[in-house]
Amino acid sequence: PEERLDIAPIHLGNVVHQTLDDFITEVLEAGDVPGPGERWSVAQRARLQKIALKTCGEFEEQGLTGRPLLWQGTKRRTLRDLDRFLHEDDARRSERRLTPAAAELGFGLSEGAEPVVFPLGDGTTLRFRGSADRVDIADDDAIAVVDYKTGSTRAFSGLDEDDPTVAGTKLQLPVYALAAQRAFGTDETPVRADY
Repeated sequence: PEERLDIAPIHLGNVVHQTLDDFITEVLEAGDVPGPGERWSVAQRARLQKIALKTCGEFEEQGLTGRPLLWQGTKRRTLRDLDRFLHEDDARRSERRLTPAAAELGFGLSEGAEPVVFPLGDGTTLRFRGSADRVDIADDDAIAVVDYKTGSTRAFSGLDEDDPTVAGTKLQLPVYALAAQRAFGTDETPVRADY
């Protein structure tokens, strides 16, 4: 166990998350955000690949990627998956009329970043902290939150519109939705959160 043959799933997920966070943050800071119906440009796709290679290099230097031969195949698949992400994101943003607004929206993690507070019927108050991977805003000011997942979907079986928290066991998306609503809207602003 002290020497993995291939990258651990958690580290591969971190490569993808860090790459997408760095990419979206850079695009937002540059003011080069594609609007609804606009595709990610060829230059932006190339930039995502460059950021991904840099992130992969950082994980390689830390010795987290396993045997080089196996890692090369995993790295190629990851680069393809990231390009596919932008393609699918184009379709999602076009269909829902979305524009990226934030990456790693933090709440309750640092001073000045208030936690999400949720009062219960018995007077108890729950305080949540975390960071939503991405927030988009629609033409009609509705909010869309995305949490990136790279592993198996088994843990999310039973999650649907009729039971969005799987009997209160999956609170991540509702908490992220509340955080995004607080940051970008009002209590009446429609918000949707997806994995």
